[in-house]
Amino acid sequence: MRDQRLTHKHEIHVETAGGPLVLNVQHDGMVRVDMGRPRFNPATLPFEAPGDQPLHEVEVDGETLQLGVVSMGNPHAVLQVENVDSAPVERLGPLLESHPRFPKRVNVGFMQVVSPSEIRLRGLSAAAVKPLPAAPVPVRRWPVGFVRGF
Repeated sequence: MRDQRLTHKHEIHVETAGGPLVLNVQHDGMVRVDMGRPRFNPATLPFEAPGDQPLHEVEVDGETLQLGVVSMGNPHAVLQVENVDSAPVERLGPLLESHPRFPKRVNVGFMQVVSPSEIRLRGLSAAAVKPLPAAPVPVRRWPVGFVRGF
């Protein structure tokens, strides 16, 4: 919005599918957003599940996977892996993203626990054409890893 000169404000109020958000443009040009509280109830994603559990079993391509699910305004499924660089993102990502138990599709994250305070996350956005690169993420910023005890 600022790049296109639609506003010069540092605090920008926007409406999203997940509800209203306030964007705060920092002095360095980065944008900080409080996404609110994570929602783990499968019905809020939506995700078809028998109940709210830390992990959900999902059958994909002949494998049974253990996923954490969360919505921060948009749905995410998170699969813990040993190493995000060698994770089967290209194979499993599209299968999970369009899995029938996610009737409105889902963003898929492959999470590597680096330490008790840091994870590496590599993802596939429901809108992306190809997988996103891996990035280090403080645990407090990725609620499934933190709250669900990965």
